[in-house]
Amino acid sequence: MQTKNNNQPLSPTQSLANLRNSMVPSREAMEQVDQLFARMMAIYQRLWTESFSSLDALSLTKFEWAKQIDRLSPVQIEQGIQGCIDSGEKYPPTLPLFVKYAKTEPEILPKSRRKVY
Repeated sequence: MQTKNNNQPLSPTQSLANLRNSMVPSREAMEQVDQLFARMMAIYQRLWTESFSSLDALSLTKFEWAKQIDRLSPVQIEQGIQGCIDSGEKYPPTLPLFVKYAKTEPEILPKSRRKVY
């Protein structure tokens, strides 16, 4: 059973409230998802936008992505985007695949391959 900070057990109602609160993404995560989805649209174009059958589907998808974005750092989100690009896949990633890319350490290029154009 979970406990409060003062080691008193949480009631079932408090546990349920904590679970509900943990299932709602932060406002910051929702804003980050809006930005992420705009970038994914730029990368995948109509393949991204056509994957949402309705505005309700888009809203539900954004909500689920935001819950995971809340668990990632800005660096990891960038790694996720770069992982999508580096994969060479034509189709956009699923949420689990994006999270996998985000949590994968990037390959460090040797100095001879790092070029500034």
